[in-house]
Amino acid sequence: MERTSQNLLGRGRAALLPLLIFLAGSHLSAQKSLPSLEERIRILCADSLEGRRAGTVSERITVRLVAEWMTSAIQRPPIIDTFAFMDEDSLWRKSYNVYGILPGEVDSFIVLIAHYDHLGWGGIRSRSIGRHSVHPGADDNASGVSLIIEIAASLARNLRRNSYLFALISAHEPGLWGSQQAAKFLREKRYDKKTLAVVVLDMVGRMSPESSKLYIYHPPSHNIPCTMRSTSRQTLYSLTPKLEESDLRFSDCFAFVEMGLPCFLITTGYHDDYHRISDTPDKLNYEGIYRVFDYLRACYLE
Repeated sequence: MERTSQNLLGRGRAALLPLLIFLAGSHLSAQKSLPSLEERIRILCADSLEGRRAGTVSERITVRLVAEWMTSAIQRPPIIDTFAFMDEDSLWRKSYNVYGILPGEVDSFIVLIAHYDHLGWGGIRSRSIGRHSVHPGADDNASGVSLIIEIAASLARNLRRNSYLFALISAHEPGLWGSQQAAKFLREKRYDKKTLAVVVLDMVGRMSPESSKLYIYHPPSHNIPCTMRSTSRQTLYSLTPKLEESDLRFSDCFAFVEMGLPCFLITTGYHDDYHRISDTPDKLNYEGIYRVFDYLRACYLE
């Protein structure tokens, strides 16, 4: 099985060049207007994308879409990283990460990550038992993807001290394969030695109007930036950060925690529509997503 993985990885690397050429062509180089945060979420959740399941034709359409958005946001073509993963049927399949790099005044990086894949038509991870239907994945994780694009576009319009790497990753649902590949990318490019923090956005669209809680999970050994504890910022952005210690073993943070990098999982929390066909765009708190945007800008990105 390991040999099969290596062979497919080799073929995936060989396929990287033509894919990059295609994505860097007229489809992405034309500076199209960037859809709004809300519209991006609706597009990602459309039935035509069939739930964005990793390893499918729908995923290949989605990666072109998010790469186009990243190009419009940072005004430069992203890197498309092809890798192999094992699906729930124990078959090796091909998937893609998208990396947008935005240089700053200094060569130190803040890495922001969100997975763009979801469950497709369901399967063993679906909580809509017995329902063979498109799982839109509005909160999980169209919300995180769209927010990263919003952050990237905002940073690109302004002077910035730090450099940024925006990673839109796939094959999260089958077993965190995309984050492992992103961690490998950091090591290969030696960005890991320059990384100040890794911030993972996963399910940031269901902030409770009553509590306005934003959960920030971090390993016990990592220091929390002082700005994240500031009550003045909590008041200013009308949300309540809840700092929680966790080993983050079942999140996209874990590959970076194992590398010894400071990593934080940002989420508005679990809800009943998680991994169900009812995780739809109309249930998102869009004002809450913009509050998270403002808060992250203040804490990490100024």
